[in-house]
Amino acid sequence: MPTHYWGDKDFDWEALDTAMWEGASIMRKYGKVWVSTKEKYGTARWDIYLYYSSKYPSFLNKIVQAWQKVVICYAFTVICKKYPHIRDELLSDAPSELLPPDLALITAKMWSNTCDHCGEWSTTDHYKCPSCGEIKKKS
Repeated sequence: MPTHYWGDKDFDWEALDTAMWEGASIMRKYGKVWVSTKEKYGTARWDIYLYYSSKYPSFLNKIVQAWQKVVICYAFTVICKKYPHIRDELLSDAPSELLPPDLALITAKMWSNTCDHCGEWSTTDHYKCPSCGEIKKKS
């Protein structure tokens, strides 16, 4: 997991700020997604909320949310290609269920958890524990 501190001269703070702004702008403009970003320890923190309205039939909400997910995937793909030197910082706290599969895998490799069966640590990209072979439960 990437970590940076204010005053670090070897990190591109301006690129992080610009990439967060660009990603949020794409989501807002093309998907009408409610998104809020902030920086913490040199990583992007994303709060993303999909559209839902109780005054319309549920099938309309599903269509709109499907479109919003496409737009979110596009936004993350764009900013990760445009700013490859800070890709990990952009993805470390991004919601993996809303990312395209290749970027979701990168995010999953940054996080770890323990196996319920043997207690060994492994990254969350493993669906089976590398130590004992137990299938991990979704949390």
